[in-house]
Amino acid sequence: MAAPILLEKRLLLASTAGTLLAFLFQIIAVSTTHWLTFYIDGGHYEKSTGKNLSEVYSGLWRVCKVYLVRSDNREFKNC
Repeated sequence: MAAPILLEKRLLLASTAGTLLAFLFQIIAVSTTHWLTFYIDGGHYEKSTGKNLSEVYSGLWRVCKVYLVRSDNREFKNC
């Protein structure tokens, strides 16, 4: 008779732990400015803008592209 009660306790504990872990991941995702970063060695030339794409980073709220303008060797951010 004690086995079903023990199983229910374990399921309740596992569900609570899973909920807390998911809530922690959600807090981290919302509070972090960016969590995916792609670096492109040498850059990728975009014909439409005439600039080289050197880095892209994204988060939950926005995506930013960093261009390298080779004529005057400066960076341009498009967020």
